Amino acid sequence: AFAALLAFAGASFFSAEAAPKKKRKIAGTWKLRGWNMGKDPKQKEDYTGEVKVSAKGKNTFAVSWVIGGKTVNKGVGIYHPDVDAFAAGYSIGGSAGCAIWTFSEDGKTMTCTGTFEKKLGNVAHEEWSK
Repeated sequence: AFAALLAFAGASFFSAEAAPKKKRKIAGTWKLRGWNMGKDPKQKEDYTGEVKVSAKGKNTFAVSWVIGGKTVNKGVGIYHPDVDAFAAGYSIGGSAGCAIWTFSEDGKTMTCTGTFEKKLGNVAHEEWSK
């Protein structure tokens, strides 16, 4: 998971033509909706809760997922302004996870474009909103 974050930080796999840099308010508490592996995000979510994001440095964050009042996952996140995306590496169910979120135009919603648990290819979906 950490290697994926390093690759993301370098953004070597993104287009050479960077989009205009955005300033996003990432720190704070986000409402969480999530769908487990293999579930259709057009259906009712499998879990809800909140995600607490705390700034730790320039574009770096501590991330905690809280479901039912209990912290279930913790990790670190990186915002990359050149590609306007947020990536996090975290622990999930005793294994490593990695995900990348993209923003709505107004910045009030982030949608997870992939998570990985135990092996690449296991994809789940999350939506964070303010």
